[in-house]
Amino acid sequence: MDKWIIEKIKSEDINYFDYKEFSDNVEIGRGGFGIVYKANWNKRGMKDAALKSMLNNNNNSPLNKEKFEEFIKELRLIRSLHYHDNINRFRGVTQDLSGNYMMVLQYANEGTLRDYLGNKERFDSLSWERKIQMALDITKGLQCLHDKQIIHRDLHSKNILVNDGKLMIADLGLSKQLTVQSNSEANGVIGMTEYIDPWCFKNNHNSRDKRSDIYSLGILLWEITSGHPPYKEIAENFILYKVSKGYREKPIKNTPSDYKKLYKKCWKDNPNRRPKINEVYSILNGLSSNHDSINNGNVGNETNNNPAETKNSRKSFISSSLIINVINVNWKFIKEKSNKPGEMELNELVNEIVQGYLRKNNNGTTKTFDFEHILRKYESQSTCLFNHLKNNPSKIHYEVVIGIFYKRGFGVEKSEKESFDQFKNASQKGDINSHYELGECFYNGTGTKKDFDKAFEYYKFAADKGLNIALFTLAKYYYNSNEYAKSIDYYEKSANKDFVPSQYYVAKFYNNGYGKKISIKKGLKWLEKYREKDGSWNITDEIKKLEARKPLDIAEAINEIVEDYKKNNHTGATKNFDFKYTLEKYEPRSKDIFNQLRDNQTLIQHYEVVIGTFYKKGFGVDKDEKESFEWFSKASQKNDINGHFELGECYYNGIGIGKDCKKALYYYTLAANKGLNIALCNLAEYFMNSKNKRKAFSYYKKAAKSGFVQSQYYLARCYNNKKRNIKKSLSWLKKYQENDGSWEISDEITKVEKQLVDQKEGNSLALL
Repeated sequence: MDKWIIEKIKSEDINYFDYKEFSDNVEIGRGGFGIVYKANWNKRGMKDAALKSMLNNNNNSPLNKEKFEEFIKELRLIRSLHYHDNINRFRGVTQDLSGNYMMVLQYANEGTLRDYLGNKERFDSLSWERKIQMALDITKGLQCLHDKQIIHRDLHSKNILVNDGKLMIADLGLSKQLTVQSNSEANGVIGMTEYIDPWCFKNNHNSRDKRSDIYSLGILLWEITSGHPPYKEIAENFILYKVSKGYREKPIKNTPSDYKKLYKKCWKDNPNRRPKINEVYSILNGLSSNHDSINNGNVGNETNNNPAETKNSRKSFISSSLIINVINVNWKFIKEKSNKPGEMELNELVNEIVQGYLRKNNNGTTKTFDFEHILRKYESQSTCLFNHLKNNPSKIHYEVVIGIFYKRGFGVEKSEKESFDQFKNASQKGDINSHYELGECFYNGTGTKKDFDKAFEYYKFAADKGLNIALFTLAKYYYNSNEYAKSIDYYEKSANKDFVPSQYYVAKFYNNGYGKKISIKKGLKWLEKYREKDGSWNITDEIKKLEARKPLDIAEAINEIVEDYKKNNHTGATKNFDFKYTLEKYEPRSKDIFNQLRDNQTLIQHYEVVIGTFYKKGFGVDKDEKESFEWFSKASQKNDINGHFELGECYYNGIGIGKDCKKALYYYTLAANKGLNIALCNLAEYFMNSKNKRKAFSYYKKAAKSGFVQSQYYLARCYNNKKRNIKKSLSWLKKYQENDGSWEISDEITKVEKQLVDQKEGNSLALL
């Protein structure tokens, strides 16, 4: 999987930072997945960064395959969300001195929400406006996740970070591994019991979903009002019991009634009665806008029955109203000002735009990247971004990006003339991107008169300096001029340097013979590269057509078929492998393959079994089950264990011979005793159907331990249904999933995890 990281670093989808850039590393947290350090990052002008290790922190050993894949899953996730203000920002990756990868994340300078609220002096100074804004921050982050169909599954106050007063959701996607370990984790429950939806424990079929996140959010909304974690007066082993019976924390005095109603709705016992995230946001946003309702009596259900106080309150009505009106007049200004991005944030956003622009010129547009999307994303903040950039002329590529802003009217009134002037200034300073942009201006008449000669001159200038988008543009120019040799030369130069659109056109040149000798093999290579890099067009059918045209090495194809047949009998079908797909792949040339196999009997391993399989499947020859049986018999007589198994299949299913279960059992056993996994699995199924579950279990276990994936699933079911060893059942289910078993069993794993929890919970209660 680290190949994926390397590819993304190479294509600049992920930033890579030299570990030497970081200094003064201090450990600030440990979890089930690794160690988090605070590091000085002055070299980048970023002050501090958070480095998250990828080590098993119980022994500092490298991650196993399963945990590394989980890390990659989060990496993919967090890259798609790094733009959001209320989600902890991902900067890139680095490698420590031992070569272990570490994530570089935004450092939260005020710690976790738990720490932030735990500072009594700070908490006592928090206004209701501030508390509601904190609740809004978390809600906006969760809204982003839910909009992308992502379930956090482990929201709690240690997974919420605070940076310059702004709250950010952290540890998304890997919460199982990254949360700080509590006793509940040790007992098999993932997460902190206080925040887990009790509905998940009431029925083994109830897995966590968006509604579970809403429950956790409700607990967090209450925690913001109290300043401390929930249920702190209750022993941890009793929390689950009490909460599942309907117990909840009591509202804090003076909590606004609408806010109180909201979190109570979020933590309702019935998940279907909880609000969706957009409703939560709408209510909190309304409370935030209608701040006077927070400050003027909307603080609970208490009523004032004291006549003297009522009289006094009437006397002060005018002065109070005047004060409130003054506050209201200024509130809009204060609120708008507070919503404006700070200098540090503006700097980050401008950097993102600059990097996006450079990526467009170096790699082109793909399915997952479009520079225009970045500009549209920040359209609402464009004026602030333009002014920030305008006030920082020392920024790299300053004139080019300012020119882009003028050209598109991003944050400033559109002015093609001003755009042209900015590009010209940048070109005079040697910025290769501006050479290209000037070429565009002269070609399209943007801010100047059309001049194709000058356009070509500037395109050539940028291309000679190695700018991919300029190489691509010149390739198109020469193609339209029917100068195919020059065109393919420029396409290949940029394609080799990872300009994705060029990779498609290089493939077309090789496939059609424009300026090059037709080479289907090279054409396919470039199409595969284009697809691998997320090229914008769907080329699946195009690849299939080329596959059919590709010259076939028959000996190589036969060898692949034989090896995949053996693999099928050793590990079985998985999500990523099935022998039938190998045969489908070579179906167009099956006759050639069959004929060459038939004519080279002595040179092919397992010759008789493969020929028998071809007759059985009708691969390259008319289907003939009797002929198939004869070939399997020959293989069995030569003591080929696959031949024994295939004869067992023939007798069991009546393929080319009458059904005979006794003979089927004999040949299955013969193959199984020689260690053929698929035979062990089939014997297990045979005995399961014969109600001999003890023998079935024994054969499933042998096959599972030897690596037959399907048996690993059935063994897990045996442990759960018959043996009642839930721990072993869970272990084998995870093994099946790790080995890419064909069935999706995530929900089943969750169900068994809950069974394990219930079992341990029952044992704990029995001891009380």
